[in-house]
Amino acid sequence: MQFIDPTRETQSKLLALDHEGPVVMVNLLKFKPETGAASYAKYAAETTRFLKMVKGRLVYRGRYQMPFIGDGDWDEVLLVEYPSIKAFFKMVGDEGYQAIVHYRSEALLDSRLWVTCPE
Repeated sequence: MQFIDPTRETQSKLLALDHEGPVVMVNLLKFKPETGAASYAKYAAETTRFLKMVKGRLVYRGRYQMPFIGDGDWDEVLLVEYPSIKAFFKMVGDEGYQAIVHYRSEALLDSRLWVTCPE
């Protein structure tokens, strides 16, 4: 099964999560052949200003190599930190961000976005 965009259910669950403080989003990305990486690069470049707006930051971006435990086939892995879940929703709800998020959707064959909270 492929996953590109969040569902209303997962959005509601994240909003209801009982967590205050920073979160790190783990992004696993599989690009469409030929145009996906370029489209995602546009999205990433445009997203930088929205991350700054909410005081988020890119922690890590790397090319996927291979699974060591388990399986999977990804092109990139990103770790993005937000100061809070509310900050994340402020960013993705911004109309300027909404105008560029199509680059992400157009770029991907599949993705995973996992929310993590520090202990």
